[in-house]
Amino acid sequence: MNLFFSKINVIGLSLIALLLLFTACTEDSILDKTRKVSGVVTDQATGKPLDGVWVILIADDDNILFPSHEVKSVMTDATGKFEITYERVEDTYRVEVSKPWYTYRKFSKGKNGFPDAYADFQTLEYFKKEENIAFPMYALGTLEVKLQNAAPAASSDVIALTCPNCESEKDGLVRAPRVYTSKGTQDQTLMLGTVAANTYLRLKYKVTHNGQTQELKDSVYVQPFVLNNFDLHY
Repeated sequence: MNLFFSKINVIGLSLIALLLLFTACTEDSILDKTRKVSGVVTDQATGKPLDGVWVILIADDDNILFPSHEVKSVMTDATGKFEITYERVEDTYRVEVSKPWYTYRKFSKGKNGFPDAYADFQTLEYFKKEENIAFPMYALGTLEVKLQNAAPAASSDVIALTCPNCESEKDGLVRAPRVYTSKGTQDQTLMLGTVAANTYLRLKYKVTHNGQTQELKDSVYVQPFVLNNFDLHY
């Protein structure tokens, strides 16, 4: 009987020791505020790493006057990689990336399956001591469309042009694309602004001639970092 109770005591003491060790490790983990975030930045279209990208760690706090502030920033190396070590003292941290003629968008899907919002940053998880994040960035170009009313043209002719991928993003929301309208026989040049490059952009337009309306589609491939000109004959 004594041997039986002796074994129970040994097991009990072992469990207590393990519990104390686990508690100590947990406390050390909670008290240790050192964090590390690393990752790689690539070109979304080509998959190639991007060097010279500023990676910025930002902390958000409850200060009304200064709700957010930069903690640290580093630049990606030749392989597109970065690493930031910091001490977590705020509740929320996010990482942003910045490079001329590039942009980052992380889209979320709406009820209809299409994007209805986006974020230009990634939020870090609170309890993770180390995180690895990938940032695929979109190269940018500018797009200019020249409308040319071909014969037989009439002064009452109307064209309504939309670019679903152009003016749809603003303030984190994906909105309905802007409609450009032109009337008459005069040529008109439309500056659609900065758009995603290394891809085809869809153009939709409705042409009204002699009271009849026709819906048409076209597309243009956008080269990065330059002004792209597209002549649209209707």
